[in-house]
Amino acid sequence: RGLMAHYYSFTDVIIIIIEYTMVSPITTPITNGRPMTPIPAYILSEKDNSIANVVDSPPTAVTADLIKTLEKGVEGLKKKKGSTHLDVAVAIDAIGRACSDSQDYDTALQHFNDALELKKKVLPQHHPSIADTLKSVGDVSQKVGATQESETAYEAAHKIYRSAF
Repeated sequence: RGLMAHYYSFTDVIIIIIEYTMVSPITTPITNGRPMTPIPAYILSEKDNSIANVVDSPPTAVTADLIKTLEKGVEGLKKKKGSTHLDVAVAIDAIGRACSDSQDYDTALQHFNDALELKKKVLPQHHPSIADTLKSVGDVSQKVGATQESETAYEAAHKIYRSAF
């Protein structure tokens, strides 16, 4: 039905979750009629004030508390948009990517499979977004040594990509 592929960054998903759950975003104080300009962390640091240290530093690990908070946000999103809405599937998929990036592969695989199940309900059978999630399942399965599951997921993703493009 003319559904376009939805590609959201992890930040986009957090914004979606905040918008659809009654969580109020952090507000910036207003002075002289305009918001204050935030001060970059490297300026406030008492350590070496080189911006290269900030740019080259590894990303902050995804904590279990953050995952729990995001999962609560997904529950709020389900209440607002319904449990079978594409935004819910995209949010669950993004949490899976965050878990995978922090090497929590079991949790990542659980989220990817949940997102895949939901995407199969709301999207056409050969939609590229389903293939993207299948590829993620394959990547994580390969990392945990589940070669057969990885191969099956990759083959299914490849089949969808070939038919979609």
